[in-house]
Amino acid sequence: FKKKGLKESFRFPQGCKLEQQNNRLYLPKIGWVRYRNSRDVVGEIKNVTVSQKCGRFFVSIQTEFEYEIPMHKGGEIGIDMGVARFATLSGGEYFEPLNAFKIYKGKLAKLQRRLKNKVKFSQNWLKLKAKIA
Repeated sequence: FKKKGLKESFRFPQGCKLEQQNNRLYLPKIGWVRYRNSRDVVGEIKNVTVSQKCGRFFVSIQTEFEYEIPMHKGGEIGIDMGVARFATLSGGEYFEPLNAFKIYKGKLAKLQRRLKNKVKFSQNWLKLKAKIA
């Protein structure tokens, strides 16, 4: 037996078709499904995995293609990961940390305050918990 919510996914090992121009994917027994393309799919489709996380569905497409091994041209650099500066390159360039938590800290606190007043494991509690995740 599997626990509910641990790994909610299923695979289509064959029979999937892809239309990249129209952003559509054909899944057997389901039909044509629209999807948001994160990058171009290169090669022959081997299998498709549909998974659900936090109430949203995601599609992973496994492909097979041949590629040429790139020739390295030298030009190595050093990267120093730090605390004050996220990364410093050997050329003197540096990157500041993204601090995504600081951006969403207020929204997270508001959602957590709303969550504490809900009945535990009720439908509204589960919906709000998924928003926080």
